[in-house]
Amino acid sequence: MRYHMLTVDLIRRSGEKARSFGHGYVGSAHLLLGLTELPDGAGLLLRSLGLDPALTEAMTQLLYGVGTPGLPLPQGLTREAREILRGAAWEARCQGKREVRPVHVLLSMARREHSAASELLRNQRSGAVYAYGGFYAVGGVCSRQGKKGGGQYEAVGTVQ
Repeated sequence: MRYHMLTVDLIRRSGEKARSFGHGYVGSAHLLLGLTELPDGAGLLLRSLGLDPALTEAMTQLLYGVGTPGLPLPQGLTREAREILRGAAWEARCQGKREVRPVHVLLSMARREHSAASELLRNQRSGAVYAYGGFYAVGGVCSRQGKKGGGQYEAVGTVQ
């Protein structure tokens, strides 16, 4: 599974956001901020569902603080951000895609109930975006039917 060029750009933009806040890591909040900046696709979807990019940025600064802008990212991606990107690959596979696109990152993010990004979404009352670990958007709807110690996944439908 590989990342689509827009997803690579999303990760790069998220790193730039983190550096602009003086954070030494890229977390799920930075990924969410990167998504809100996308002109179409996942970014357009987030904005149409009521997510305000400027408010999201201000809330990120308020909740997670601001360090010295421009420092390098010695820690890279947080565990949470890596899990979201792994989940995005699962979303893409579930939909039969060969590349991970930004919408897969959004789907993966919305399935995680306990993350910095989901906290930001809840605080903005973007309930249409964050729905108890399930997110139904244009594209595929996947269901995880897990086994103890592993997982078995299957696609359960497609929303038109």
